[in-house]
Amino acid sequence: QHPLATRSHIGIDILLREPLVLGTLPEYSAFRRIIQEEAAKHGIKPRVVQETSTSDGIFALVAAGVGVSLYAKGSAQLVRSGVAIKPVTGAE
Repeated sequence: QHPLATRSHIGIDILLREPLVLGTLPEYSAFRRIIQEEAAKHGIKPRVVQETSTSDGIFALVAAGVGVSLYAKGSAQLVRSGVAIKPVTGAE
């Protein structure tokens, strides 16, 4: 279990310092742009350790412990075993 999984919420500045699993370009280009903008606001250079073209792939990699990810609030129904969903604070 990831150390952040026990928290009730996670600051965006903390989450963006973790190894990230993100969707590939161009499928997730708008979302990745938001992540880059938030990281820049906090002086963080995101470390993307793995990319995949599907939501299932992202959740599978997170469940396998490859890294963490950010996802839209309404995506909770996609979650699989081994993945903790936490609210993110400090993001605009």
